[in-house]
Amino acid sequence: MDKSLTLILFLLFTLFSLSSSITSLTGLVRDPSTSQPIPNAHVNIRGIKKQYENDTTVNSTGNYLFEDIPDDDYNVTGSSPGYLTISKIEAVVLYTTEGKNLWLPQSLQKKYGLNGYLVLLEWNDIVPDLDAHLFTSSMCHVFYNTKNCVNDTNYFINLDRDDTKQEGPETMQIYIADGTADFWVNIYTTSTSFSETGAYISIYDASNLIYTRTVPNNLDKGVRWWHAFRLNINIANVEFSFPDTQTGSAPGYPPKITPTTSPTPTPSSNPTPEPSIRSGAGSVYVMLSIFVLVIILI
Repeated sequence: MDKSLTLILFLLFTLFSLSSSITSLTGLVRDPSTSQPIPNAHVNIRGIKKQYENDTTVNSTGNYLFEDIPDDDYNVTGSSPGYLTISKIEAVVLYTTEGKNLWLPQSLQKKYGLNGYLVLLEWNDIVPDLDAHLFTSSMCHVFYNTKNCVNDTNYFINLDRDDTKQEGPETMQIYIADGTADFWVNIYTTSTSFSETGAYISIYDASNLIYTRTVPNNLDKGVRWWHAFRLNINIANVEFSFPDTQTGSAPGYPPKITPTTSPTPTPSSNPTPEPSIRSGAGSVYVMLSIFVLVIILI
């Protein structure tokens, strides 16, 4: 065999071997309410195609590292005592892949005898700031300016922080004895459309992930508000519905919709919620200004 051909075959074999084996995955396990690392958390990876599996414990700064693993898509699962167990998919390619932060929310405990729900809002690095808003039938509006709304027997709602320069998450605890709660996402900047944000919502009960929601890619350009879900609670049952309505202005309390109980959301046929209470206040202000101007001219 010609030596040059042998050399070419050898180089091709070497490149193939490298592309299929010399890879590593690194990441950080953090608490979303504090953004601090969770030392000694346990991380498991399981290959989706090649069935490779491995475990490790993060170091004191919350970092994990898997070396010399096959290139594959991996289910990465983080766990730690006192925290919910969270899984994400990471694509591992040749050389070192830096995984996204693995956020482990603290486990939910009952408050005032109520079962709670935890909502994580995440997004990509294209837009610096999305905001979580919750409007309830008890006239609570929880968001970055009012991070909690509490009544000792009927509800406890808390937003952990306002993230303005990362990729989230903003984390909200929701405990409600009775009534409705509407979760909206607001895009704070006007230069980016919702479809570019990669907005992603995870909903947990006390121990499990129960729903995930991704922002629809068919929202109109210029839309500032996305109605991600409605929670309806009464003594008999709990219902989640997914309106996927949209609006350009603040939705008010609560938006009047016809909820659907399907866990597989479909776009609403009525994309325009009721006018915001803020737009009413603006109309009064305009009328008052006109009245004063008329008095001055007279």
